[in-house]
Amino acid sequence: MTSIFLLSFDPLGNLNPRQLEIFIRNAKGISEWHSPFSGTYFIKSNQDQNELNEYLSAVFASSQYVLSKVEPGASSGLLPESIWLWLNRGVRSVLESLTQSGRSASVSGFVERARTEWPGRGQVDPRTGFIIPPDR
Repeated sequence: MTSIFLLSFDPLGNLNPRQLEIFIRNAKGISEWHSPFSGTYFIKSNQDQNELNEYLSAVFASSQYVLSKVEPGASSGLLPESIWLWLNRGVRSVLESLTQSGRSASVSGFVERARTEWPGRGQVDPRTGFIIPPDR
């Protein structure tokens, strides 16, 4: 199963950011990635966090970094709409299967409430069902 991770590091440290980009681009376990700003990557991978961390630790050697699993729909911030769409892609189908099986009615209730009760706080993407913050 594909998971999303947030990789953050000091771009002014002793790691060559260009070398890291080449490494991420060619990694077999990384299917997609986005780098919205310096020192940050969102990574989609079929590896678990420990496997990915072991893989990245070889690149970072003594440089500091943090790798965190991202839960789509449970993240917020101000990013371009295209990145929110990328982060949430494929998530709605999982949520729909949960609600259809009766295991997570609160999720569909939240999405429906967001569609009707929160006008002006961002639009709901019809493809994913997630709220997208308005671009500023």
